[in-house]
Amino acid sequence: MASKGGLFGTNGIRGEINRKLTPEFIMNASLAIGSFIGENRTVIVGRDTRTSGNMVMDILKGSLISTGNHVYDAGIVPTPALQLTVKDHADFGVMVTASHNPAIYNGIKCIDSDGTELNDEGENEIERIFNAREFKLKEWNNLGRHDIITGVNHNYVYNVMNKINKEKIDKNLKILIDCANGAGSLTTPVFLDALGMKYTTLNCNADGNFPSHDPEPKEENLKELMRITKDAYDFGAAHDGDADRIVFVDNDGNFISGDRILGLFVKYITEKRKGIIVVPVTVSRMVEEITQKNDSKLLYTRVGAPIVARTMMKTGAIFGGEDNGGFIFPEMQHARDGLMGLAKMIEIISERKMKFSELLNELPEYYQKKGSLEIPPGKFNEIMKIIENNAGGNVVKIDGIKVFEGDSWVLIRPSGTEPLVRIYAESKNRNDLENIFGRYMNIIKNIIREFQ
Repeated sequence: MASKGGLFGTNGIRGEINRKLTPEFIMNASLAIGSFIGENRTVIVGRDTRTSGNMVMDILKGSLISTGNHVYDAGIVPTPALQLTVKDHADFGVMVTASHNPAIYNGIKCIDSDGTELNDEGENEIERIFNAREFKLKEWNNLGRHDIITGVNHNYVYNVMNKINKEKIDKNLKILIDCANGAGSLTTPVFLDALGMKYTTLNCNADGNFPSHDPEPKEENLKELMRITKDAYDFGAAHDGDADRIVFVDNDGNFISGDRILGLFVKYITEKRKGIIVVPVTVSRMVEEITQKNDSKLLYTRVGAPIVARTMMKTGAIFGGEDNGGFIFPEMQHARDGLMGLAKMIEIISERKMKFSELLNELPEYYQKKGSLEIPPGKFNEIMKIIENNAGGNVVKIDGIKVFEGDSWVLIRPSGTEPLVRIYAESKNRNDLENIFGRYMNIIKNIIREFQ
């Protein structure tokens, strides 16, 4: 959930360089973070490949040092690599990344001492300090230190290697990997080399201009990956800019939705071990069906990887994730981890000795549709109240409003970053899907007209 005043979005602070993220803004946000952390704390910082990374990083480091913190620069690293290192060696971490956003963007993501993204309470306190300018600057003789930390990527790859069954890996699998010119370029090929896999890379040279495509791993950005994978590779995979997510293309060159990959992971994991699975309310009921079939329990949360991760920690969940390619394997860490997702997929295909497309055919079939509508500022709660009062089915209010009607559901929730209401719908029947999606889109449109 975004912080109350809007400094933080659903995944840290983000904005366009020298528009929102001016040097002054970056400095003040960094001073607020440093003041929140305290003094004499060990803080590890890292960044993705963006061309603005050095600018943001230098301002960030200077600000943290001025508030009395001891800063260790990890250089270019995937976000999960930084999180793992913070969990093991530091009091706090800060990742300079805008994840999947275009090259003009950058951002700042705060990592708590347990390696998870900072919770809402922490972000709101940083925002309070930022707005009040209550910066705790130290005297010249009480400033923090600066140093370089090496081996972060090597240690990360080593840990992923030790979390899979290497003896059962089929090294004849042919894999095509697209690193989106991001931070995964420095770790994923190294991992595949160490595992002895047959693979080919696309866009695995670090380049913060993202010359091949935007770093968001969605279908329209991955046409080349899909085309080359078809009939030539066992599967394709693609990271986002900071490699905390991964998406997949099957052996037929089809882009596979995040829901179906979640379902595949849940099926594999719960067949081996019963336990709790955690996902946000946007996820397909396919995952619930698989979980129940394998005598396990599914918990729904609000949207946001930190919320899923912390719920997993509280409940001792064995797996969790989102429908956007963000998968959390607690045996590694409570954080989205793109490389761990790739490693587990290699393990699944190797053990099952089946084609990727055949594994997907074992999953229950559901149909989904998504859309969004622009809403008048400040009117979301009123719109939601009207929808709730007129909903005909069973209503669940975990994040927005989710209405169940038989085998169908529709979810209406606010965007965390834009003045939009997002509409998700799902059904086991295509006609029922069109019906419930179209009906609620029209309901919301009519309500919006009343406010204009």
